[in-house]
Amino acid sequence: MREIKEPNSNKSYVCNAREVPALEKSLEKRFRRECERRGWICLKFESPGNAGVPDRIVIDHFGGVSFVELKKGRSARTMARQRRWNGRLRSMGVKAFFVRDAESMAECIREMERAEGKGRRNED
Repeated sequence: MREIKEPNSNKSYVCNAREVPALEKSLEKRFRRECERRGWICLKFESPGNAGVPDRIVIDHFGGVSFVELKKGRSARTMARQRRWNGRLRSMGVKAFFVRDAESMAECIREMERAEGKGRRNED
């Protein structure tokens, strides 16, 4: 069990390492809905034995793949292993994002839409 403090608040949550605070779950649900609204596949990603992998894999209409780690709030800390995974994916030319709030979610989706547009032009 560990205690997780909500940013900018006196509230804290006690949960075991596998549980996710409700606030992050709501962000993840909203992100999934936004992806599905665009017709993308948005899969929950878990990889046993590979701690720190991103939360979601998003696949667009042209096979473009993006990995997304969701963290609630600008002050939410990313673990070193999450940063390593993000860097490793990017170094291989894969789109990898950290989404912390509505602003970073919109930025992430714009970038994925831009990449999808490039895929569309390549199909012509």
